[in-house]
Amino acid sequence: MAAALGQPGDASVLPLDFDDAPEYNDTTMVLNRPLSWKYMLVCSSVARVVHQIIRHDPRVPIWGESKMVIRKITDRRDWRVNDVVVVEVLTDHEDELFSKGMVELESGRMIHPMRGQLVICALAHRRSTQESVGSFLHVGDDLRVDLLTEGGACGAATDISTFMPDPMVKAVYRAHVAEPFLLEKDDDVPSYPPASNEKTLNLEGILDAKYDSIPPNLHHVGQLSSWATNHPQPSANSECAFPRKTVLIFGTSMSSGKTVAGTYLARAMRESVEHGNVFALKLTGAGQLHDIQRYGDCGATHVFDFVDAGLISTANIPPEQYMVAIARLLRRLCGSMKKQDACIIEIGSSPFEDYNGLYAAALIASVVKMSLVAASDAYALKGMVAVSAEYSRDHPEHEGARFFNNLFTSNDHKRPICVGPAANTRAGRDLVKNITGLEALNLALASHRETLANLLAEL
Repeated sequence: MAAALGQPGDASVLPLDFDDAPEYNDTTMVLNRPLSWKYMLVCSSVARVVHQIIRHDPRVPIWGESKMVIRKITDRRDWRVNDVVVVEVLTDHEDELFSKGMVELESGRMIHPMRGQLVICALAHRRSTQESVGSFLHVGDDLRVDLLTEGGACGAATDISTFMPDPMVKAVYRAHVAEPFLLEKDDDVPSYPPASNEKTLNLEGILDAKYDSIPPNLHHVGQLSSWATNHPQPSANSECAFPRKTVLIFGTSMSSGKTVAGTYLARAMRESVEHGNVFALKLTGAGQLHDIQRYGDCGATHVFDFVDAGLISTANIPPEQYMVAIARLLRRLCGSMKKQDACIIEIGSSPFEDYNGLYAAALIASVVKMSLVAASDAYALKGMVAVSAEYSRDHPEHEGARFFNNLFTSNDHKRPICVGPAANTRAGRDLVKNITGLEALNLALASHRETLANLLAEL
């Protein structure tokens, strides 16, 4: 295959052997080590799923010493959420060498990619209330895309906040990664069994093939436990018995203090439980490795999120698809869960946004023993309390909505404790108490962390 370098951003020319990438209905093309590893980047979310499928030495980059199978699909009607794609980085000017945006690598390290560099990411949606909105469904005929998150969610941005701290990486679509996606150095034999008869690699699809499929009618952990008991997984205990100390963290919006509160909670749990085994699980949001790494940095012994279920983002995912993916993840974790002393479950963004937070709550409602709500201010929290009541009244069949309304109206230890910026000062905590009736803790204060530890000891 001839190498055509071309100008970055020229959608009619594919660089470095990509010019001959076949169309959807043609035979696949094997990309025979076209680049050095320093030139091709794999976003963290894609790398994490691929690691589950192939035996991979994390010190050696994926695809760095192997052949990649690709297929160019110009008919965007054939694109699917969570498809793995190759894009080429663009910059505003030819003389501008590095993108102003950043990419998160499989180690969690953040870098500014170079103009013309190839990045492996996945098609996704994003519905951020404070940063950006976009979707692969909005990609135009020029095939220009944005990395909606540093972790590799790829689509076209349609709305960007003027207060967004960092610009996004701009790129152009080059090809889909096909199945089987990885060939050994000198063989045409896949190094793993093809996931399905699909012609392109999909993060959910390869996990569907590796792990037993989960029926779509599981609505909470109890049903999952019953099903898993009758469908045992080899070499793993299938009972989904969450630890007695299982605490839920949710918030009024993104950037309301959930992850910071979670890190304090992980440390408090690690110090208070007998063996120090703390499990952290984030069920909704947009995948960024550095987010969940903070839990490990502060004491969690095992950390997982929705990316481990094959979802690079949970935004705009149909509820049935979301619940099947998360149920599959929970089933895989069933054996490990019994060995944990405590568990932190985080619902990212806020439960009433388009990230499936209400459906996540429905799955784990029966195992939550205590909850923290991170609020940007007391009035945002008051609004969430009101929305919970209104939504559960208008949708009485929705278990997730009932769950949150029951939390706010309960009189026991399950009633949420307010954390985050709303609790930063005594005035803020008093306001939370006056208008919502909820107690508030500033976890930056040693005395308040001691209060939290005492509450955990009572569970």
